[in-house]
Amino acid sequence: MSCVMLAPGVLLANAAQVVYTLTGTTNPAFGPVHAEAFQFSATGFVASYVSLSAVQLDSCTACTQPGTTVEFYPNGTVQTIIPADYIRFTDANGIVYGFYFPPGSFSTAGTYHTFDDPPYITSNIGTLTVQVMQTPPNPVPLPPSVLLALTGSVAIGIYFMSRRVRRGAGS
Repeated sequence: MSCVMLAPGVLLANAAQVVYTLTGTTNPAFGPVHAEAFQFSATGFVASYVSLSAVQLDSCTACTQPGTTVEFYPNGTVQTIIPADYIRFTDANGIVYGFYFPPGSFSTAGTYHTFDDPPYITSNIGTLTVQVMQTPPNPVPLPPSVLLALTGSVAIGIYFMSRRVRRGAGS
């Protein structure tokens, strides 16, 4: 799983990652159906414009051609037809597939759907899931010197216990 470092000020505490998953299709009323799906992990919420190549994504069904990009435009970072958090796929042929989600979708954990009420119907229909994943801390391994010292202490303890038992048995 790759991890994208976002702008300063959007890091989460305790090594948390934000995982963005989008699944969607183009609206059949606007031409042939084209499926889009991707997942990527970030070290914080998307708070400003982010452009990702296929190699920066954890997975992507629409990124089979070199040159494909996925862009995140939080509300207010680009002029859109409605106030929205906007995801744009651009494939290697320059064809753009856009998905409009409610403002704030990129910065709050939850499941969001593209607008489907007139006059906000988009040509693409999708679901965005935003999850905050807490990564458990790695256990700290004991240095070899500490393990050696513990092993030696146990061995010395066993030796003295055995001598004490022998001494007590002989009296």
